[in-house]
Amino acid sequence: MSVNHHPAPAAGFALMLVLSILILLGLLGGSFSLAVRQEIQQTAWLTQQTRQIAVAQAGIAYAFWHLAHPDAAQRWQPDGQLHHFSWDGREITLRIRSEQSKIDLNRAPRDLLHGLLQQVLPTQPAGQLADAILDWRDADQLTRQGASEASQYAPAIPGNRPFFSVAELTRVAGFTAEHVATLTPFVTVHARRGRIDPRSAELPVIAALPGLLPGQAEQFVQQREFALASGRRLDFSLLAPAQHLIEPSPRHTLFAMQIQVPSLAGHAYQTEVVVQRLRHRPGYQ
Repeated sequence: MSVNHHPAPAAGFALMLVLSILILLGLLGGSFSLAVRQEIQQTAWLTQQTRQIAVAQAGIAYAFWHLAHPDAAQRWQPDGQLHHFSWDGREITLRIRSEQSKIDLNRAPRDLLHGLLQQVLPTQPAGQLADAILDWRDADQLTRQGASEASQYAPAIPGNRPFFSVAELTRVAGFTAEHVATLTPFVTVHARRGRIDPRSAELPVIAALPGLLPGQAEQFVQQREFALASGRRLDFSLLAPAQHLIEPSPRHTLFAMQIQVPSLAGHAYQTEVVVQRLRHRPGYQ
């Protein structure tokens, strides 16, 4: 006579419980390991980003020192040329332009604004957008053709005053965020001049000058680059039709610095800042 022995129900339940606990511990361990790896990667990225920002700030200070160098031969000029130098084992690339090489939204005359809008936003109604800028910044309630005065904006949107920043263009009738992003490299609110300094102005700004024949802006920029590279005197004769909009003797105190710092992983950090050089006043320490 044979006797069959079956495991007790309690023993089977205990086995299943142990297996469930082991599986749960494995899942928890895997999740914890993944979280730790992600935390380490995020910390490493933040550390790298912070270091790049610190190197960029050091590079800006270094460039600012060269702008005010007592030796004219070593003094950097805000002419838009690229400067390369090493800092903290990284090859920094930096470009300096005078803010006067841009078009001031608060001071530029209509024909200069119109010319820039034609160059940079060729598919948009340049005249209407130029009038909208003028109507935003002026102090009256008169509406130019195709533009909108402050009374036609929503009550929460101000107008009839100067622009405080280039980004404020997004609040002007007819301008989108994409339009403003395209215009931003060529306009400013810091120059406080209605004229431009063509010594470092980019091609769209030069081409915005009224009265130039097709191709003259490109020709001037080519001549300018050659003169800068060879140390020759810059010839402004090509810009004679727009002489009234050219700054004859610019006093550079505001500079736009574009700086790029590569990381050890190959990713570049790039930023642009506007810095001001204060002139020394007698008796001021």
